[in-house]
Amino acid sequence: MVFNIRKIQNKFCLDSLSEILGVDYRSLALVRVVMSIILIIDLSMRATDLTAHYTDLGVLQRFDEVNAVANQFFISFHLANGSELFQIILFAINIALAFLLLVGYRTRITTILLFLFTVSLHARNPLILNGGDDILRLFLFWSIFLPLGAIWSIDSALDTAKRPEGKYHFSVASFGLILQVVIIYLATFLFKTHPVWTEDYSAVHYILNAEIFVSSLGLVLAKNEAIFPFLTVSSLGLELIGPFLIFVPWFNKYWKIVVSSSFILMHLGFALFMALGLFPYISMMSWLIFIPAVFWDKLSGFGNRIVPGNLVLYCEKGPSSTYKIALLLCSFLSFRNLEIKEVTPNKAEELGVKEHRQIFVLENNTGKSYYGFDAIKMLVKISPLTAVLLFWLPKSVRQFIVSEICEFIRYTKTFVVFAISKLQFKQNRYILTKFASVLAGISIIYIIFWNMGTLGIRFESMKPFATGPSFLYIPGHSLHLYQIWNLFAPYPIMDDGWYVIEGELVSGPKVDVYNNVIGEVDWDKPDVVSSTYKNNRWRKYLTSIRRKSDTTQMENYAQYLCRDWNSSQTDGNQLNRFDIYFMLELSKPPDEPVGEIVKTPLWSHWCFVVPNTISD
Repeated sequence: MVFNIRKIQNKFCLDSLSEILGVDYRSLALVRVVMSIILIIDLSMRATDLTAHYTDLGVLQRFDEVNAVANQFFISFHLANGSELFQIILFAINIALAFLLLVGYRTRITTILLFLFTVSLHARNPLILNGGDDILRLFLFWSIFLPLGAIWSIDSALDTAKRPEGKYHFSVASFGLILQVVIIYLATFLFKTHPVWTEDYSAVHYILNAEIFVSSLGLVLAKNEAIFPFLTVSSLGLELIGPFLIFVPWFNKYWKIVVSSSFILMHLGFALFMALGLFPYISMMSWLIFIPAVFWDKLSGFGNRIVPGNLVLYCEKGPSSTYKIALLLCSFLSFRNLEIKEVTPNKAEELGVKEHRQIFVLENNTGKSYYGFDAIKMLVKISPLTAVLLFWLPKSVRQFIVSEICEFIRYTKTFVVFAISKLQFKQNRYILTKFASVLAGISIIYIIFWNMGTLGIRFESMKPFATGPSFLYIPGHSLHLYQIWNLFAPYPIMDDGWYVIEGELVSGPKVDVYNNVIGEVDWDKPDVVSSTYKNNRWRKYLTSIRRKSDTTQMENYAQYLCRDWNSSQTDGNQLNRFDIYFMLELSKPPDEPVGEIVKTPLWSHWCFVVPNTISD
């Protein structure tokens, strides 16, 4: 009896720990899907500047990257070749891997390859990276140790092993991922030591006056100074208190819902009011791991209640394509009451079909049958997933979306059936090996000490952690586990502006080089300063080389402008010379009037022969 009581107590403690330090399998699957979509979008956006940012014809040639920008321990196979074709091939492979992660095919090996590709890509041009890239890269690293494909995936649908018991995955890696998110926000809070955060609470004022990062909607919000102290204090308080609340053992699942929702709403505000690229969405993704089982149980109950009674799907079991399709549909569409049955000769005769290997018949609770593609259409239409995702839309819109999905399936079914026929049943491992657990544990300790070292910039007591042996930094730089979370810290950027590049063609006419327009430049302030930057990568790059007064990179940028313009022009229309200016605007305290715009020369450049210099 004593043994049984102890066993019950131990199980209760383990369940409690799993709820606090574990991650629901469905939350992991959602993170997998969202992370894959973000990767595909990110790569697609980067591809629009593939030549400019990743080839030897761009702003950072490989020699300059290795000798002037990158850490000596950076590893990048993107540096193996500087041609556009080579980078296109690598991007195509990277996007294909992201798609495989999306559908959950060979999830662990795919995650490892994606992590290596991401590390390589980021090492190719560090000048265009931001905090969102760091979060995405670190999530990929921790995902290597986690069962992202345990549900809603090809791996889980064709898994011959026993599914993991319980709703939560609890391991050293789950704790590591949770701790990583906590560190991001606690470190960000600790870096914010300037009086604009801690005394006069004017940080949001300066953030929204840095128009280089402010959207058109943010310019409207910037006129409401009265709420800025509240926004400053509330964001600071959330970064301090929120990470601790997720560890509260009492009503833990509800604390997680409240805290994760609060952070997601905060980052949604960043997405609406600021021009930060994918950073807010990556940050929102990081809080999806805290969605507790109670949320998924309620959502699943709602979706399955809408399904019309018990459903039976008849097909030939075994290695047949129809059986694999049935398993995949059941997994991805989240059916709980869909039964897959082996078709018998009598049932085949009853259904009116002859060829067993091609049987794919759905029978609902009223006895009505749907055959082949019609069965797939019906499953998509009545699935719990469709119900949950589209319930809030008008009926006509729901029908249109379902119709388009089915049309896409019909259009691609030949390829899909062929691809599915090549899939194999496989036994998957969801529990970490001892070696992987030890490696994850070492990674936790490494990342904790790394962050303590970065805090040495602000706190004297942390400086000893930043002075360790140099060899300890090699893994951090090689695997890009390095991190410093000084976001808007110790104070927000207090100067911004926009670029004006006044040029002259060989034949004499003036040109606006920055906007690639023949004619005089416009010196007036744009309505939306952030829109003068093509995208967030260019914004980061141009801000970095200006603020660091990096003459080498400024010259590289100028040489790129010459190549870019003259590659498509001949004779007199070629670019001869230009001057790069930055229209500098300093942010003033809340009670002071807006300062003057200062025309700041950065660089004078001749595309032919004449030496180039920093403008006076």
